[in-house]
Amino acid sequence: SPYKLAHIGRMVFPTSVLDPFEGAGHWHGVSPISAQPLVELFARIPLHLLIADAEDRTIARRAMKGLLPDALLSRKVKSYLDDHSVAVTQGHQRFIRNLLVDGMLAKRGYLDSALADTGIQ
Repeated sequence: SPYKLAHIGRMVFPTSVLDPFEGAGHWHGVSPISAQPLVELFARIPLHLLIADAEDRTIARRAMKGLLPDALLSRKVKSYLDDHSVAVTQGHQRFIRNLLVDGMLAKRGYLDSALADTGIQ
């Protein structure tokens, strides 16, 4: 399915490898997760297993049960604003509003002031 292809695409890329020779020779990036056996494994795992019980990363969560704290295994999002980030953003709300709602980009029409204000609230 196109959803499965998108899933594989997100797991394989991007490639990021440091050049240990600092440009002294021909070097190319390699992504270990894009090894053919792993890509074939991803392709064979049905999507419904990856999100069983309406929970993302189900297989990984079950595999790590007992090895990682329950709070980590039960979180619903990854790479999302944590409490500290939210607190810092709220603490600087006036400054952010001045930049986005009343700033130069809004005055020149690059930002929608009303939409920015709604988002900040």
